[in-house]
Amino acid sequence: MKLTVFGEILWDVFNNEKKIGGAPFNFAAHAAREGADVRLLSAVGKDALGDEALLACTRMNLPTDGIARVDFPTGRCMVTLENDIPSYDLSGDMAYDHIPLPEDLTDTSTAFYFGTLAQRGEESRATLRKLLFGDGQQYDEIFLDINIRQHYYSDELIEESIRAATILKISREEIGVLQIPGDLPVICKTLLKKYGNLKMILVTMDRDGAMVYERGGKITRSEKPNCEVVSTVGAGDAFSAAFLVHYLNGCSIDECLKRANRLAGWVCGHVEAVPVYPMDDIRKWKAIYRLLNHVETETYDCGTLCDSACCICKGSTKDMGIYLFPGEHLLLRESEKEEDWLTWELQDPAEIEFPESWTGPVYFVNCKTPPVCPRKWRPLQCRTFPLKPVIDENGVLELIWEDEELPYTCPIIEQNLPIHDSFYKATYTVWMHLLRDPRIMDLVQSWS
Repeated sequence: MKLTVFGEILWDVFNNEKKIGGAPFNFAAHAAREGADVRLLSAVGKDALGDEALLACTRMNLPTDGIARVDFPTGRCMVTLENDIPSYDLSGDMAYDHIPLPEDLTDTSTAFYFGTLAQRGEESRATLRKLLFGDGQQYDEIFLDINIRQHYYSDELIEESIRAATILKISREEIGVLQIPGDLPVICKTLLKKYGNLKMILVTMDRDGAMVYERGGKITRSEKPNCEVVSTVGAGDAFSAAFLVHYLNGCSIDECLKRANRLAGWVCGHVEAVPVYPMDDIRKWKAIYRLLNHVETETYDCGTLCDSACCICKGSTKDMGIYLFPGEHLLLRESEKEEDWLTWELQDPAEIEFPESWTGPVYFVNCKTPPVCPRKWRPLQCRTFPLKPVIDENGVLELIWEDEELPYTCPIIEQNLPIHDSFYKATYTVWMHLLRDPRIMDLVQSWS
Protein backbone atom coordinates (compact mmCIF):
# COMPACT_ATOMS: atom_id res chain seq x y z
CA MET A 1 0.00 0.00 0.00
CA LYS A 2 1.40 3.37 -1.05
CA LEU A 3 0.82 6.45 1.07
CA THR A 4 1.74 10.07 0.27
CA VAL A 5 2.38 12.36 3.24
CA PHE A 6 2.57 16.15 2.81
CA GLY A 7 3.82 18.71 5.31
CA GLU A 8 6.43 19.94 7.68
CA ILE A 9 9.69 18.49 8.89
CA LEU A 10 11.02 20.41 11.86
CA TRP A 11 13.13 20.06 14.97
CA ASP A 12 11.34 20.02 18.33
CA VAL A 13 13.62 21.73 20.84
CA PHE A 14 13.24 20.72 24.51
CA ASN A 15 15.44 22.92 26.69
CA ASN A 16 18.90 22.30 25.17
CA GLU A 17 17.93 19.09 23.39
CA LYS A 18 16.45 18.73 19.90
CA LYS A 19 14.42 15.93 18.37
CA ILE A 20 13.27 15.50 14.78
CA GLY A 21 9.54 16.05 14.44
CA GLY A 22 6.62 17.73 12.74
CA ALA A 23 3.26 15.95 12.61
CA PRO A 24 3.64 14.78 8.96
CA PHE A 25 7.17 13.52 9.59
CA ASN A 26 6.06 11.66 12.72
CA PHE A 27 3.08 10.22 10.88
CA ALA A 28 5.22 9.12 7.93
CA ALA A 29 7.82 7.43 10.13
CA HIS A 30 5.20 5.49 12.09
CA ALA A 31 3.24 4.59 8.95
CA ALA A 32 6.41 3.15 7.41
CA ARG A 33 6.98 1.06 10.53
CA GLU A 34 3.41 -0.20 10.27
CA GLY A 35 4.15 -1.54 6.80
CA ALA A 36 3.13 1.28 4.44
CA ASP A 37 5.20 2.34 1.42
CA VAL A 38 5.53 6.03 2.29
CA ARG A 39 6.52 9.02 0.19
CA LEU A 40 7.08 12.17 2.28
CA LEU A 41 6.75 15.51 0.45
CA SER A 42 8.40 18.33 2.40
CA ALA A 43 11.28 20.80 2.40
CA VAL A 44 14.33 21.49 4.56
CA GLY A 45 16.95 24.21 4.40
CA LYS A 46 20.43 24.11 2.94
CA ASP A 47 21.81 24.20 6.47
CA ALA A 48 23.19 21.86 9.12
CA LEU A 49 19.72 21.12 10.50
CA GLY A 50 18.59 20.22 6.99
CA ASP A 51 21.49 17.79 6.67
CA GLU A 52 20.57 16.24 10.01
CA ALA A 53 16.90 16.01 9.02
CA LEU A 54 17.71 14.08 5.84
CA LEU A 55 20.02 11.79 7.80
CA ALA A 56 17.24 11.18 10.33
CA CYS A 57 14.89 10.25 7.48
CA THR A 58 17.42 7.79 6.11
CA ARG A 59 17.91 6.20 9.53
CA MET A 60 14.15 5.81 9.87
CA ASN A 61 13.99 4.29 6.39
CA LEU A 62 11.96 7.15 4.91
CA PRO A 63 12.79 7.95 1.28
CA THR A 64 14.15 11.48 0.82
CA ASP A 65 13.44 11.93 -2.88
CA GLY A 66 10.33 14.00 -2.11
CA ILE A 67 12.14 16.36 0.29
CA ALA A 68 13.37 19.56 -1.36
CA ARG A 69 16.35 21.69 -0.25
CA VAL A 70 15.33 25.36 -0.29
CA ASP A 71 16.91 28.70 0.60
CA PHE A 72 15.11 29.03 3.92
CA PRO A 73 16.08 27.72 7.36
CA THR A 74 15.02 24.24 8.38
CA GLY A 75 11.94 24.31 10.60
CA ARG A 76 12.21 24.36 14.37
CA CYS A 77 9.77 24.50 17.25
CA MET A 78 10.35 25.28 20.93
CA VAL A 79 8.43 22.74 23.03
CA THR A 80 7.60 23.08 26.72
CA LEU A 81 5.80 20.47 28.82
CA GLU A 82 3.41 21.30 31.65
CA ASN A 83 1.57 18.41 33.33
CA ASP A 84 2.66 16.20 30.41
CA ILE A 85 0.86 18.53 27.94
CA PRO A 86 3.10 20.09 25.27
CA SER A 87 2.91 23.71 24.11
CA TYR A 88 4.64 24.92 20.95
CA ASP A 89 6.43 28.11 19.92
CA LEU A 90 6.97 28.09 16.16
CA SER A 91 9.23 30.34 14.14
CA GLY A 92 7.90 31.86 10.91
CA ASP A 93 9.03 31.57 7.28
CA MET A 94 10.75 28.22 7.51
CA ALA A 95 11.67 25.76 4.76
CA TYR A 96 8.38 23.86 5.13
CA ASP A 97 6.53 27.06 4.21
CA HIS A 98 8.08 26.71 0.75
CA ILE A 99 7.42 23.11 -0.29
CA PRO A 100 7.64 23.02 -4.10
CA LEU A 101 5.74 20.76 -6.44
CA PRO A 102 7.62 17.50 -6.99
CA GLU A 103 8.98 17.09 -10.51
CA ASP A 104 7.00 13.87 -10.92
CA LEU A 105 3.36 14.70 -10.22
CA THR A 106 2.15 11.20 -11.06
CA ASP A 107 0.98 9.68 -7.79
CA THR A 108 -0.22 6.09 -7.56
CA SER A 109 -0.73 6.22 -3.80
CA THR A 110 -3.74 4.62 -2.15
CA ALA A 111 -4.10 7.46 0.34
CA PHE A 112 -2.95 11.00 1.02
CA TYR A 113 -2.23 12.60 4.41
CA PHE A 114 -1.98 16.31 5.18
CA GLY A 115 -2.38 18.73 8.07
CA THR A 116 -2.89 22.43 8.63
CA LEU A 117 0.42 23.88 9.84
CA ALA A 118 2.30 23.54 6.54
CA GLN A 119 -0.50 25.49 4.87
CA ARG A 120 0.43 28.70 6.71
CA GLY A 121 2.90 29.42 3.89
CA GLU A 122 1.22 30.38 0.61
CA GLU A 123 3.76 28.48 -1.48
CA SER A 124 3.21 25.22 0.39
CA ARG A 125 -0.55 25.72 0.38
CA ALA A 126 -0.55 26.23 -3.39
CA THR A 127 1.49 23.04 -3.81
CA LEU A 128 -0.97 21.12 -1.65
CA ARG A 129 -3.94 22.33 -3.70
CA LYS A 130 -2.35 21.07 -6.91
CA LEU A 131 -1.52 17.72 -5.30
CA LEU A 132 -5.09 17.28 -4.09
CA PHE A 133 -7.06 18.79 -6.96
CA GLY A 134 -4.70 18.65 -9.95
CA ASP A 135 -5.51 16.74 -13.12
CA GLY A 136 -5.33 12.99 -12.68
CA GLN A 137 -4.96 13.07 -8.88
CA GLN A 138 -7.19 10.48 -7.22
CA TYR A 139 -6.91 8.73 -3.85
CA ASP A 140 -9.06 6.15 -2.11
CA GLU A 141 -8.72 8.08 1.13
CA ILE A 142 -7.58 11.58 2.08
CA PHE A 143 -6.71 11.87 5.77
CA LEU A 144 -6.76 15.35 7.35
CA ASP A 145 -5.16 15.91 10.75
CA ILE A 146 -6.13 19.32 12.10
CA ASN A 147 -3.16 20.54 14.13
CA ILE A 148 -3.89 23.90 15.72
CA ARG A 149 -0.61 25.67 16.42
CA GLN A 150 -0.63 29.24 17.76
CA HIS A 151 -2.31 31.56 15.23
CA TYR A 152 -1.30 29.57 12.13
CA TYR A 153 -4.78 28.72 10.90
CA SER A 154 -7.95 30.41 9.69
CA ASP A 155 -11.61 29.49 9.28
CA GLU A 156 -11.13 29.53 5.50
CA LEU A 157 -8.12 27.19 5.66
CA ILE A 158 -9.95 24.71 7.90
CA GLU A 159 -13.07 24.84 5.74
CA GLU A 160 -11.15 24.15 2.53
CA SER A 161 -9.12 21.38 4.15
CA ILE A 162 -12.15 19.53 5.51
CA ARG A 163 -13.87 19.69 2.12
CA ALA A 164 -10.88 17.86 0.61
CA ALA A 165 -10.82 15.00 3.14
CA THR A 166 -12.57 11.66 3.50
CA ILE A 167 -11.30 11.06 7.06
CA LEU A 168 -10.98 13.87 9.59
CA LYS A 169 -8.83 13.49 12.69
CA ILE A 170 -8.94 16.09 15.44
CA SER A 171 -8.21 16.17 19.17
CA ARG A 172 -10.80 16.96 21.81
CA GLU A 173 -8.85 20.09 22.77
CA GLU A 174 -8.76 21.39 19.20
CA ILE A 175 -12.33 20.66 18.17
CA GLY A 176 -13.47 23.94 19.72
CA VAL A 177 -11.97 25.89 16.81
CA LEU A 178 -14.78 24.51 14.64
CA GLN A 179 -17.24 26.56 16.74
CA ILE A 180 -20.00 23.95 16.69
CA PRO A 181 -22.15 23.72 19.86
CA GLY A 182 -22.87 20.41 21.60
CA ASP A 183 -21.00 17.40 22.92
CA LEU A 184 -18.59 15.36 20.77
CA PRO A 185 -21.22 13.08 19.12
CA VAL A 186 -23.38 16.10 18.27
CA ILE A 187 -20.39 17.96 16.81
CA CYS A 188 -19.39 14.95 14.71
CA LYS A 189 -22.96 14.45 13.47
CA THR A 190 -23.14 18.12 12.48
CA LEU A 191 -19.83 17.91 10.63
CA LEU A 192 -20.85 14.82 8.67
CA LYS A 193 -24.13 16.48 7.71
CA LYS A 194 -22.30 19.60 6.52
CA TYR A 195 -19.48 17.84 4.68
CA GLY A 196 -20.79 15.07 2.45
CA ASN A 197 -17.24 14.11 1.47
CA LEU A 198 -16.37 12.85 4.97
CA LYS A 199 -16.73 9.15 5.75
CA MET A 200 -15.77 9.35 9.40
CA ILE A 201 -14.32 11.54 12.14
CA LEU A 202 -11.60 10.35 14.50
CA VAL A 203 -11.41 12.23 17.81
CA THR A 204 -8.49 11.63 20.19
CA MET A 205 -9.21 12.30 23.85
CA ASP A 206 -5.88 11.80 25.67
CA ARG A 207 -6.42 9.68 28.79
CA ASP A 208 -10.00 8.91 27.71
CA GLY A 209 -8.85 7.14 24.54
CA ALA A 210 -10.43 7.90 21.19
CA MET A 211 -13.74 7.84 19.35
CA VAL A 212 -14.68 7.19 15.72
CA TYR A 213 -17.98 8.59 14.46
CA GLU A 214 -18.90 7.07 11.09
CA ARG A 215 -21.42 8.31 8.54
CA GLY A 216 -24.69 6.72 9.51
CA GLY A 217 -24.18 7.45 13.19
CA LYS A 218 -22.14 4.44 14.33
CA ILE A 219 -19.84 5.33 17.23
CA THR A 220 -16.84 3.20 18.21
CA ARG A 221 -14.80 4.04 21.29
CA SER A 222 -11.37 2.74 22.21
CA GLU A 223 -10.32 1.58 25.62
CA LYS A 224 -8.61 4.12 27.82
CA PRO A 225 -4.83 3.90 27.42
CA ASN A 226 -2.92 2.26 30.23
CA CYS A 227 0.65 3.51 30.05
CA GLU A 228 3.24 5.52 31.90
CA VAL A 229 3.34 8.99 30.33
CA VAL A 230 6.73 10.61 29.81
CA SER A 231 5.58 12.89 26.99
CA THR A 232 2.55 13.04 24.70
CA VAL A 233 4.51 14.70 21.88
CA GLY A 234 3.88 12.69 18.71
CA ALA A 235 1.40 10.28 20.31
CA GLY A 236 -1.47 11.60 18.19
CA ASP A 237 0.61 11.22 15.03
CA ALA A 238 1.45 7.62 15.93
CA PHE A 239 -2.24 7.00 16.62
CA SER A 240 -3.24 8.42 13.23
CA ALA A 241 -0.61 6.39 11.38
CA ALA A 242 -1.55 3.06 12.94
CA PHE A 243 -5.26 3.74 12.47
CA LEU A 244 -5.01 4.70 8.79
CA VAL A 245 -2.57 1.97 7.75
CA HIS A 246 -4.66 -0.80 9.28
CA TYR A 247 -7.91 0.73 8.02
CA LEU A 248 -6.47 0.67 4.51
CA ASN A 249 -5.49 -2.96 5.11
CA GLY A 250 -9.14 -3.81 5.76
CA CYS A 251 -9.19 -4.03 9.56
CA SER A 252 -12.38 -3.21 11.46
CA ILE A 253 -12.71 0.19 13.14
CA ASP A 254 -12.48 -1.48 16.54
CA GLU A 255 -9.27 -3.29 15.55
CA CYS A 256 -7.79 -0.09 14.08
CA LEU A 257 -8.45 1.72 17.35
CA LYS A 258 -6.81 -1.08 19.38
CA ARG A 259 -3.67 -0.99 17.25
CA ALA A 260 -3.56 2.81 17.26
CA ASN A 261 -3.98 2.91 21.04
CA ARG A 262 -1.18 0.41 21.51
CA LEU A 263 1.29 2.39 19.40
CA ALA A 264 0.34 5.78 20.90
CA GLY A 265 0.76 4.39 24.41
CA TRP A 266 4.25 3.19 23.57
CA VAL A 267 5.18 6.63 22.20
CA CYS A 268 3.90 8.28 25.40
CA GLY A 269 6.58 6.37 27.31
CA HIS A 270 9.34 8.29 25.49
CA VAL A 271 10.46 11.89 25.04
CA GLU A 272 10.87 11.46 21.28
CA ALA A 273 7.87 11.65 18.95
CA VAL A 274 9.36 8.75 16.97
CA PRO A 275 11.39 6.67 19.43
CA VAL A 276 14.12 4.79 17.64
CA TYR A 277 14.32 1.04 18.07
CA PRO A 278 17.92 -0.17 17.99
CA MET A 279 17.39 -2.65 15.14
CA ASP A 280 15.41 -0.34 12.86
CA ASP A 281 18.68 0.40 11.08
CA ILE A 282 19.65 -1.37 7.87
CA ARG A 283 23.34 -0.78 8.60
CA LYS A 284 23.17 -2.97 11.71
CA TRP A 285 21.55 -5.77 9.76
CA LYS A 286 24.22 -5.53 7.08
CA ALA A 287 26.89 -5.89 9.78
CA ILE A 288 25.12 -8.93 11.25
CA TYR A 289 24.81 -10.63 7.87
CA ARG A 290 28.48 -9.93 7.12
CA LEU A 291 29.55 -11.49 10.41
CA LEU A 292 27.49 -14.64 9.84
CA ASN A 293 28.63 -14.93 6.22
CA HIS A 294 32.07 -15.91 7.52
CA VAL A 295 31.00 -18.85 9.70
CA GLU A 296 29.32 -22.20 9.09
CA THR A 297 27.59 -24.60 11.43
CA GLU A 298 29.93 -27.53 10.89
CA THR A 299 32.56 -29.14 8.68
CA TYR A 300 29.99 -31.08 6.65
CA ASP A 301 27.35 -29.59 4.35
CA CYS A 302 24.16 -29.04 6.33
CA GLY A 303 21.84 -29.32 3.32
CA THR A 304 23.36 -32.65 2.26
CA LEU A 305 23.26 -33.95 5.82
CA CYS A 306 19.50 -33.55 6.15
CA ASP A 307 18.51 -33.60 2.45
CA SER A 308 17.43 -29.93 2.58
CA ALA A 309 14.80 -30.61 5.25
CA CYS A 310 14.73 -27.03 6.52
CA CYS A 311 13.92 -25.63 3.09
CA ILE A 312 11.58 -28.08 1.46
CA CYS A 313 10.39 -30.33 4.31
CA LYS A 314 9.45 -33.35 2.19
CA GLY A 315 6.10 -34.93 3.02
CA SER A 316 4.90 -32.08 5.21
CA THR A 317 1.91 -29.87 4.52
CA LYS A 318 2.98 -27.32 7.12
CA ASP A 319 3.81 -23.85 5.80
CA MET A 320 7.55 -23.37 6.18
CA GLY A 321 7.52 -19.59 5.99
CA ILE A 322 9.77 -17.96 8.57
CA TYR A 323 9.27 -14.63 10.30
CA LEU A 324 11.78 -11.81 10.20
CA PHE A 325 13.04 -9.89 13.19
CA PRO A 326 12.31 -6.16 13.49
CA GLY A 327 14.23 -4.23 10.86
CA GLU A 328 15.42 -7.36 9.04
CA HIS A 329 12.83 -6.86 6.31
CA LEU A 330 14.66 -3.67 5.26
CA LEU A 331 17.68 -5.68 4.20
CA LEU A 332 15.72 -8.44 2.49
CA ARG A 333 13.78 -5.84 0.53
CA GLU A 334 17.19 -4.74 -0.71
CA SER A 335 17.91 -8.33 -1.78
CA GLU A 336 14.87 -8.31 -4.03
CA LYS A 337 16.38 -5.47 -6.03
CA GLU A 338 19.02 -8.00 -7.08
CA GLU A 339 17.08 -11.27 -7.09
CA ASP A 340 13.40 -12.09 -7.13
CA TRP A 341 13.45 -15.02 -4.71
CA LEU A 342 10.94 -14.42 -1.90
CA THR A 343 7.21 -14.28 -1.31
CA TRP A 344 6.01 -12.00 1.49
CA GLU A 345 3.16 -12.05 3.96
CA LEU A 346 2.23 -9.70 6.82
CA GLN A 347 0.85 -11.09 10.07
CA ASP A 348 -0.79 -9.35 13.01
CA PRO A 349 1.53 -9.86 16.01
CA ALA A 350 -1.44 -10.24 18.37
CA GLU A 351 -2.93 -13.06 16.30
CA ILE A 352 0.30 -15.05 16.41
CA GLU A 353 0.80 -14.34 20.12
CA PHE A 354 3.85 -12.12 19.80
CA PRO A 355 4.62 -9.62 22.59
CA GLU A 356 2.62 -6.38 22.76
CA SER A 357 5.80 -4.40 22.07
CA TRP A 358 5.61 -5.68 18.46
CA THR A 359 3.28 -2.86 17.38
CA GLY A 360 4.00 -3.20 13.66
CA PRO A 361 3.29 -6.14 11.36
CA VAL A 362 5.39 -9.30 11.48
CA TYR A 363 6.94 -10.10 8.10
CA PHE A 364 6.91 -13.74 6.96
CA VAL A 365 8.89 -14.87 3.91
CA ASN A 366 9.02 -18.04 1.80
CA CYS A 367 11.65 -19.02 -0.72
CA LYS A 368 10.27 -19.31 -4.25
CA THR A 369 12.76 -21.99 -5.33
CA PRO A 370 13.78 -24.03 -2.28
CA PRO A 371 16.35 -25.33 -1.53
CA VAL A 372 18.15 -22.99 -3.95
CA CYS A 373 18.66 -19.52 -2.53
CA PRO A 374 21.21 -16.69 -2.60
CA ARG A 375 23.16 -17.62 0.53
CA LYS A 376 24.34 -14.09 1.27
CA TRP A 377 20.70 -13.06 1.78
CA ARG A 378 19.57 -15.94 4.00
CA PRO A 379 17.42 -14.61 6.89
CA LEU A 380 18.76 -14.70 10.43
CA GLN A 381 16.78 -17.77 11.41
CA CYS A 382 18.32 -19.77 8.56
CA ARG A 383 21.79 -18.61 9.56
CA THR A 384 21.64 -19.35 13.29
CA PHE A 385 19.66 -22.62 13.31
CA PRO A 386 19.75 -24.90 15.29
CA LEU A 387 20.88 -22.58 18.10
CA LYS A 388 18.09 -20.88 20.04
CA PRO A 389 18.59 -17.98 22.53
CA VAL A 390 17.06 -18.14 26.01
CA ILE A 391 17.45 -15.91 29.07
CA ASP A 392 18.13 -17.82 32.30
CA GLU A 393 16.80 -16.91 35.75
CA ASN A 394 19.78 -14.61 36.32
CA GLY A 395 19.15 -12.69 33.11
CA VAL A 396 22.07 -14.29 31.28
CA LEU A 397 21.89 -15.20 27.59
CA GLU A 398 22.35 -18.88 26.74
CA LEU A 399 22.24 -20.71 23.41
CA ILE A 400 20.51 -24.11 23.37
CA TRP A 401 19.33 -26.55 20.71
CA GLU A 402 16.07 -25.48 19.10
CA ASP A 403 13.32 -27.12 21.18
CA GLU A 404 10.26 -26.17 19.12
CA GLU A 405 8.32 -29.05 17.59
CA LEU A 406 9.45 -29.20 13.96
CA PRO A 407 7.86 -30.92 10.95
CA TYR A 408 11.20 -32.54 10.17
CA THR A 409 14.16 -34.08 11.96
CA CYS A 410 17.40 -32.15 12.27
CA PRO A 411 20.38 -34.56 12.49
CA ILE A 412 22.49 -31.97 14.33
CA ILE A 413 19.94 -31.88 17.16
CA GLU A 414 18.99 -35.56 17.11
CA GLN A 415 22.60 -36.83 17.05
CA ASN A 416 24.03 -33.95 19.10
CA LEU A 417 26.64 -33.36 16.40
CA PRO A 418 29.46 -30.91 17.10
CA ILE A 419 29.35 -27.41 15.63
CA HIS A 420 32.18 -24.99 14.98
CA ASP A 421 33.21 -22.88 17.94
CA SER A 422 33.41 -19.87 15.58
CA PHE A 423 29.75 -20.39 14.65
CA TYR A 424 28.71 -20.51 18.29
CA LYS A 425 30.71 -17.38 19.16
CA ALA A 426 29.41 -15.41 16.16
CA THR A 427 25.81 -16.39 16.92
CA TYR A 428 26.23 -15.41 20.57
CA THR A 429 27.66 -12.01 19.54
CA VAL A 430 24.75 -11.43 17.17
CA TRP A 431 22.15 -12.18 19.84
CA MET A 432 23.87 -9.90 22.35
CA HIS A 433 23.37 -7.07 19.84
CA LEU A 434 19.81 -8.07 18.97
CA LEU A 435 18.71 -8.19 22.61
CA ARG A 436 19.37 -4.45 22.93
CA ASP A 437 16.13 -4.00 21.03
CA PRO A 438 13.28 -4.28 23.58
CA ARG A 439 10.99 -6.03 21.07
CA ILE A 440 13.49 -8.81 20.48
CA MET A 441 14.24 -9.07 24.20
CA ASP A 442 10.51 -9.43 24.89
CA LEU A 443 10.24 -12.20 22.31
CA VAL A 444 13.23 -14.15 23.62
CA GLN A 445 11.99 -13.83 27.20
CA SER A 446 8.67 -15.30 26.06
CA TRP A 447 10.62 -18.37 24.88
CA SER A 448 12.62 -18.71 28.08
